[in-house]
Amino acid sequence: MDPPLLKRKTSSSSVGRRSEASDGSVREGKNPAAKSRLYEKTLQATGIYIGGGPGITDASRALCKSLLEAEQPLPPDSLFRDDRFEGTCERLCNENEAKVVRDITPLLVPSVEVLLGLVPQPDYSARCKETIFTKDQLRKLEPFITGWKGLNITDRQNAHSSGVTAVRIYGYHPVINGDQTSVYRFSLKKFDITNEKGINKWATYIFTTNVYDIYGPIHFERLCSAVDQLPDPLSDQHQPQ
Repeated sequence: MDPPLLKRKTSSSSVGRRSEASDGSVREGKNPAAKSRLYEKTLQATGIYIGGGPGITDASRALCKSLLEAEQPLPPDSLFRDDRFEGTCERLCNENEAKVVRDITPLLVPSVEVLLGLVPQPDYSARCKETIFTKDQLRKLEPFITGWKGLNITDRQNAHSSGVTAVRIYGYHPVINGDQTSVYRFSLKKFDITNEKGINKWATYIFTTNVYDIYGPIHFERLCSAVDQLPDPLSDQHQPQ
């Protein structure tokens, strides 16, 4: 989900342009847009599956459970406050995408930059900045990365007022078999934030914050360990002949 924007706005015309571009890519024989039924086959052709697979390990399942359940401090005065929540949900039914993104998304998926006191860009995904890696690690990563700027850019249109109350949390895990790597999606939690007087309204906020606090450091440590094992492109044995 995308957090609210500061200056740059997502207008209906810009959404239209992106839709036309995506539809055009289908007509021109390029990768189909995510909303196309052909997109699942495109993903499968690259080894990415939205279901099935051998499942995750018990240790991974326990980690996911902790991400869903570990307690986090909640915003004290927001549209999700008990005395405001019902009215907020009623107003969402007739709001446009821009207003939903502005008002609701930070309460569902908080930006790590906001939690740290910085202002995020409008299109949002959590990622590692290049500055957290050493020069040696960056040199090893360079062949695999087309540009750090691209990591800031996401084009996801998943905050629509018609379905904002329906929430699904998915995880992804790789299965490596020799030189073949497949990625499978699995479901962590599905719910409607309006059910049972909003009993699950903070579920995604807590999960996202726990991803930052609990899983983030673990993931970064694993990344560094993997990068350190890559061959150094400046070593003698990797110099061009």
